[in-house]
Amino acid sequence: MEEKNKELRQKQKDRLEDAIVQYREAAQEGDARAQYGLARTYYQYNEYGKSFYWWEKSAENGLNAACMRVAVQCAYGIGTEKDENKALDYIWRAVKGDPDDTDALCYLGMFYEEGIGVEVSMEQAMICYQQAAEKGSGIACFTIAMAYFYGNNMEEDTQAALEWANKAAELNYEEAQYFLGLQYYLGDRVERDLDQSLKYLRSSVENGSKDGQQLLPVVAREISVEAQMRDVTAFQQMLDQYEAYMMQAAEKMGFADEEEEE
Repeated sequence: MEEKNKELRQKQKDRLEDAIVQYREAAQEGDARAQYGLARTYYQYNEYGKSFYWWEKSAENGLNAACMRVAVQCAYGIGTEKDENKALDYIWRAVKGDPDDTDALCYLGMFYEEGIGVEVSMEQAMICYQQAAEKGSGIACFTIAMAYFYGNNMEEDTQAALEWANKAAELNYEEAQYFLGLQYYLGDRVERDLDQSLKYLRSSVENGSKDGQQLLPVVAREISVEAQMRDVTAFQQMLDQYEAYMMQAAEKMGFADEEEEE
């Protein structure tokens, strides 16, 4: 086992080094996308300080996605000193740099929801999420759904939560599809419906949901068992009806009376 783990670590190290070689020269020459790719590689291998350095370089060279990454690392102190004001500044750069960037709007909404660099304001957060949702963001729709479902700084509203989750599911967001599949399976806050559950879980699996992969066979088995039970019940009802029919027929032909006389 130790030898296998050692081989795995070496393979990861080799992949890291290959990716660094791939991006480093262009990144050092100021290519914003190469800088972003290099930062992402470092981040994937938990080299957070180096990832921050290169994402900041990429952001300085105008890449919107890098601004968001810098904002998140500053907000939570990942690989750099925690600085909520700097984080807010960078997320606003991303929003202003591309007003149609739904990820930037969602991050800004998250900052308002969590009070990162600003006062907590669920009202402002929802405005950001809804703007992103109107632009077709499944993540934004699902975020709104969860806010209603769990009552995050607002009143719980299951119906509104389901409506927004459905919007996210229609946009093929697998987390929303899994969520709906789970809710229809549990039947706690919606009427239990295994067929609906199966439908959403299948969609979630098609879109890559690992949670959906685990729950799907459970629901499928339960549907199969219910179907078998319905078949048994229907068969028993048929036998009962047939027996009643035969009894009636026997009575009409006088067989029942003869049996009683004997």
